[in-house]
Amino acid sequence: MLNIENIKTTIAVVSGLIAASAGGYKLLDSMGFNWSRPVLTWAPDHFEITSARVDEEFRIIVAREKHRDDCEVTGFSISIRDSNLMMHPATPGMTVFAGPASETVEMFAYSFFVQEQHYEMVSAGTATFMGRITYECPEGTQYVDYPTGLTFNILPIE
Repeated sequence: MLNIENIKTTIAVVSGLIAASAGGYKLLDSMGFNWSRPVLTWAPDHFEITSARVDEEFRIIVAREKHRDDCEVTGFSISIRDSNLMMHPATPGMTVFAGPASETVEMFAYSFFVQEQHYEMVSAGTATFMGRITYECPEGTQYVDYPTGLTFNILPIE
């Protein structure tokens, strides 16, 4: 004899089995369940970017609270928007972020460079830093964009 408690238990068991399967995240997501958790939270009040000439090294300090260890970094790209709102690619001085999840804000620094073929195209003045990290997580790809409003100064070449 089926009663409401047996039906609830059966649904819970089947849902758990589906979630544990390889495609379970996507199936449950299509049914309205969202199993995605953020990989990290930025702490933009700790960010800092040094000013420099376009042909020099820039240094950025970033701060984050990493929430998860089950996602792998598969991509990292950065660019700058100069004072004339033109976009230019930049090259980071590091390739991968590392570190365990924790409940504290972690700060780290790295350098970045404007690509040499863009030196003459970059306008001096206030610029904006933009970055994106791509993670592969059990539930699928997550894109984590750097916080907005990260500005710094590009000094004129003398």
